[in-house]
Amino acid sequence: MWWRRHPTLWVTLGLVFIAFVIISSHRRDPGSLSLFERLVYAAARPFQKGLADALSGIREIWLGYVALVDVRKENKLLAERLKELEKELAYCREIKSANERLAALLKFQNSISFPTVASQVIGEDSSGWFRTLILDKGFRDGIEKGMPVVAREGLVGHVIEVADRSSKVLMIIDRNSAVDVLLQQSRTKAVLEGVGRPDVCELKYVPRSETVEPGETVITSGLGGIYPKGLLVGKVEKVWKDGYGLFQKVEVVPQVDFRRLEEVLVIVSTEEVKQRDDGKKKPGISEGKKGQR
Repeated sequence: MWWRRHPTLWVTLGLVFIAFVIISSHRRDPGSLSLFERLVYAAARPFQKGLADALSGIREIWLGYVALVDVRKENKLLAERLKELEKELAYCREIKSANERLAALLKFQNSISFPTVASQVIGEDSSGWFRTLILDKGFRDGIEKGMPVVAREGLVGHVIEVADRSSKVLMIIDRNSAVDVLLQQSRTKAVLEGVGRPDVCELKYVPRSETVEPGETVITSGLGGIYPKGLLVGKVEKVWKDGYGLFQKVEVVPQVDFRRLEEVLVIVSTEEVKQRDDGKKKPGISEGKKGQR
């Protein structure tokens, strides 16, 4: 049997047990131990101390394990709560940002003399050939084909297609867009054409004899029958002249950041635009087919 193979262990356990009995019976009067009892106590004391230390170590390990399990559970709960708070914070930031944009758009809406409909950008076609936006307003909201579209910063484009609850806008940066404009300082008339990039347009038909300086403001001229006069378009970025030709080259940076466009205003009263221009269609370079798709 296995206990016969470990007689020393049994002797040690026996001595520890006897010492425990002796100590327990003389707990109130330790000085009354006999010589034999003191010898047994002295022999068993190292083993008793080792056993006590072992039990104490086991107890500490167990308490540490239990505490570690509790800490892990608490950490998991805290991590989940942190994720929830991060989601709530992101949502609150988005709401705050949207409110600030809408407040600025409302202020701009109240500052212009045309009736407008506020709309949200819900889609975009930014392929190599087309630059169009999809708005969440359509026929039912009073939107019609040909209506100008503006943002708080300036001109965006005009409506080219209308559905029941949505509409498509041709942006001024589209290659098919052409807008009659006016250089505000020099009063030079020209046509702004898109090049398919969100950060630059070109001015066409600017005579070489005209003085155009970088930084000059570009506005709509009111010609062409689509855009009212005075809408901010952008600023001249670069001017140069080739060795030949009747016109100089002019690059314009749009006032609107088309890469961050989220809300716009659609000018819904074309009649009022015509009345502002004395009810007459003035001659000028029209968008014609180039403004439609």
